[in-house]
Amino acid sequence: MDEPDAGPTALVLSVPTDGAKPVKDALKKAGWLHATLKPLVRPTSIAFPLADGAEPAVRAALGGDGVLASAAAAAESLAVSEFAAKKKPPQQGRHASSVVKKGASIAPPPRRAAPPQERSFGSGAGGRVSASVLPPAAPVRRVACPPDVTHAWLQQHVRHPTNP
Repeated sequence: MDEPDAGPTALVLSVPTDGAKPVKDALKKAGWLHATLKPLVRPTSIAFPLADGAEPAVRAALGGDGVLASAAAAAESLAVSEFAAKKKPPQQGRHASSVVKKGASIAPPPRRAAPPQERSFGSGAGGRVSASVLPPAAPVRRVACPPDVTHAWLQQHVRHPTNP
């Protein structure tokens, strides 16, 4: 079946596609799936590459009464070149922006604590009313205007040279 110069081979477990999910879960749970090779999807089956050293345990499970025995699975050898390599999983716990460059400080610089702030609730700081540097504002005068008011009327009745 294998040619002498076909390259390295991997033991696979071929499973019909309709029962592949529970078999994959069982292989994964037991740690028998190959860490760097993706399963090979065929028209009617999926070939799961097995980890090195898992062959005796898988063959025993095929002869037992578990998920692997009931899935009509068959063990065979295939060339490693037929499988695609798995992508490396992303590194957990680090964001791309938090990667530290060589020679850079790992810890961020400490923040300075803000000075304590005086609290005032309506009566000013410390309970005293502070005097403003501005003079007090004059009261606003309200004027009743007729509905047909004009600029000339406003100049005559409201605006005065001494009252802006």
